[in-house]
Amino acid sequence: MQKKYPICYDNLLHSKLHPEWATSGKYKKSEKEYLIDEKGTCGFIDFAIGDYENPDLCIEFKHNKSWNFQSIVFDFMKLMDSNNKMKSAISFS
Repeated sequence: MQKKYPICYDNLLHSKLHPEWATSGKYKKSEKEYLIDEKGTCGFIDFAIGDYENPDLCIEFKHNKSWNFQSIVFDFMKLMDSNNKMKSAISFS
């Protein structure tokens, strides 16, 4: 993967592999729920592959000892939010 998607440390925007890709959407946690909120903060997707502004693929990983419903909902919110300009997405939960 590093050969196909090298990280350009002198200009990270030219890299094709982006760890902790910042989302365009804004989210806020209200009590125990995550909501889309213009006054909230961006989320981060574990990996994006492709151009930074419009990645080909975004990947989320979730490893928990037990079922954590809201954290999985939050991951899917980020992946399905139309503000995030990715071509495809996958989640490993």
